[in-house]
Amino acid sequence: MASFNSTLTMKIFLPLLAAVVWAGSLGTGSAAVIADFTDGNTTSAVDGYAGKAGGGWTGAWNNPTSNITYAATVTNTSPLKTGSGNYLSITASSPGSVSNSQASVNRQYSSGISLTQQVKFEFLFRADVISSQTRYTIFDAPTSQPATGANMTWEVALNGSTWYLYSGNGAGGGSEISTGLTATAGTTYAFSILADPTAKTFTVSIANTSGTVLYTSSTTTFRSSAASLGGYLTFSTVDSDPSSPTSLASSIDGISITQVPEPGMVTLLGLGGAAILLMRRRK
Repeated sequence: MASFNSTLTMKIFLPLLAAVVWAGSLGTGSAAVIADFTDGNTTSAVDGYAGKAGGGWTGAWNNPTSNITYAATVTNTSPLKTGSGNYLSITASSPGSVSNSQASVNRQYSSGISLTQQVKFEFLFRADVISSQTRYTIFDAPTSQPATGANMTWEVALNGSTWYLYSGNGAGGGSEISTGLTATAGTTYAFSILADPTAKTFTVSIANTSGTVLYTSSTTTFRSSAASLGGYLTFSTVDSDPSSPTSLASSIDGISITQVPEPGMVTLLGLGGAAILLMRRRK
């Protein structure tokens, strides 16, 4: 009888285990795509600026600009959180009397992430200069671009001293909505954004560096009509009132982009674990 039960167990669970292995090969458990700028200012290492392809990144950091003087460099003079070390420091100045004064640093992450499954974006951001003319936007888009547009999926923006989200209509339009959270220059904010391209929605959590959550959004709709993420994580700097000159500065660090397993996959992996435990007990 014991031999019969063992054989039956093998017949039932071996196909299940094979399905789990196959599912794992689809990349739902892929490693995070990381940028901590530990390699400094270099184009010969992945985790530098501008860096190079590798670790899930398709290429180096891009820097499209329009009518603005812009610089990005890795430094460690004022880490975004205790013990974090290197970070990317961004400075910009607009000349005044010129429209579309904007620029960004962005990087394509689609080599390590499926754009049609849920993805979690985490990063640290600090606005080092805040005024009525400063605007910092962080968003996902399908191209390397200096500022937001109808093609982006999700967006968070620091417009003046208030954080906003872009509530889209899934067809290229929508409007910004205030979070009610006021930012302080020189203060680091930790973001966690869960994007679901199937539902075309995202949620945002903003915390301080101690882990205290300051704001959590309701489910918000993508601006773009695409049923996939764009694949370029973008940090944009914009002079929101180009009629007069202005200076802008910000810092970023601790970027992590991870694939979130589908609910069915979690169930399948759980069944696989149960199968392994049962087989061990049968021995």
